Amino acid sequence: MIVYGIKLAILSAIAILSVVFCSKTIFSSGLGKRIVAFWIIALPLIFFLRNEALTLMAGLFLLVLVNKNNSGSIFTIAFFIGVLGAIPDWVEYHVSVPGINYLITLSFYKIAVIALLVPLLLQIGGENRLKWNVADSLVCLFVLVTTLLTFREGKLTSVLRFFVDSCLIYIVPYFVISRLVKTINDFHYCAVAVLVFSIIISAILFVSQVVQLDIYEAFNPRSKYNIIREYRGGFLRLSGPLSSPLIGFTMLSGYLALDILKKHISVLPVIRWLIILMFFLAVLFSGSRGGLFSFILGVAVYWYFIKLSSEKRVLLVLSVVILFLAELLFGISAMFIYEDEYGTFDYRVELYTASWLFLKQNPLFGMQNFLYSGYFDHLVTGLGIIDIVSTYLQIVLKYGFVGLFLFFSMFLSIIIPLAKRLLSIGVSVSDVDRYMTMYFAINIALMFIISTTSMISLFPIFIMINISFGRAILARY
Repeated sequence: MIVYGIKLAILSAIAILSVVFCSKTIFSSGLGKRIVAFWIIALPLIFFLRNEALTLMAGLFLLVLVNKNNSGSIFTIAFFIGVLGAIPDWVEYHVSVPGINYLITLSFYKIAVIALLVPLLLQIGGENRLKWNVADSLVCLFVLVTTLLTFREGKLTSVLRFFVDSCLIYIVPYFVISRLVKTINDFHYCAVAVLVFSIIISAILFVSQVVQLDIYEAFNPRSKYNIIREYRGGFLRLSGPLSSPLIGFTMLSGYLALDILKKHISVLPVIRWLIILMFFLAVLFSGSRGGLFSFILGVAVYWYFIKLSSEKRVLLVLSVVILFLAELLFGISAMFIYEDEYGTFDYRVELYTASWLFLKQNPLFGMQNFLYSGYFDHLVTGLGIIDIVSTYLQIVLKYGFVGLFLFFSMFLSIIIPLAKRLLSIGVSVSDVDRYMTMYFAINIALMFIISTTSMISLFPIFIMINISFGRAILARY
């Protein structure tokens, strides 16, 4: 196993160092170098150490060490974004305390929040204090309501565990980023981290496709795909250190960051187009239909506001509408991505039918353990799970329409104000306009893609990161 791990670590390192060499200017900053250094150093932790607790402790130490002597809070935020996927979320450890079986399940992204973002909470205040608005209230209300509903389990430990998780995933990233990211240079800095992260992920997936092995997933102890290879559209379906649906969103974020930064980072046109090609190929390699269409949707929204004249905007809207209608009628994405046995529309129809019957009995607040209600027993898949194929469905079943309303409203509290600003963009487009469009497009794409997948992997924290960036730019400009 150690020899196998060494091979996988070498392949990953080659993938990362290759893109660094080919696009030196993107990785030449201190931020880029530190992000790459962390990804490379983390490889032995994943592939050699077979102890989750030691891996996470080493990851915590490395985060502090590599981020030491940084140039300020924005560097730390950007570094946090750039290393989020360096240690996969399936590396987790149940932390126990006296008298409690376990208080919290730690994974790397929670460790990163604790090490990098929690200390920045102390810097929020004074000139960083923003006027409280509806988005802030909705984030807090969502955490408060869902925490209170956890009391239905009848276990104080479950409530404490859920509250700590919610603070690390929702509260801390939202308030740190929305308060400390202020200037356009701050947004540039964070966009570099997004771009570096996306390029690294795409490089790992590209090499994985070449060697026909999902490098990170091969070591995932919870996955059957390290034994059974799944092919879609002629490609090995890949996820790398993320989940397959999250790849499309990640590549979209990278593409938008690359487009905005091309005026500020000197990259040869041929290299820029190769990076874009890698992004698109990574979306195809993920085998996620939701990821593919979220990528297309996000790019279309961005082009609509930033790159096209009024006549071309009409053509773009018509093209997107025709594309989605064609997909609904003919399943044109089948040429790229085949439906698996348990991802058919029939399964989704059965799931939504059962969910509606359940919700008629529990409409306002749902049920914490809805899977054991008896309504979903016939939906167990061949993998032994009940696949809740939508985050919205997952939330409404667990927390009812009250919880869904709060969750949905968090997005709308950012998307609606951004849309109003974008509709007033003139002929001259500034970097502020581009970032507003970027986070508008990203949040629209996020709202779409989570309708096709449950709240898995890094989706929750990615949602909060992008909502908080939307909040930051609306507050400062």
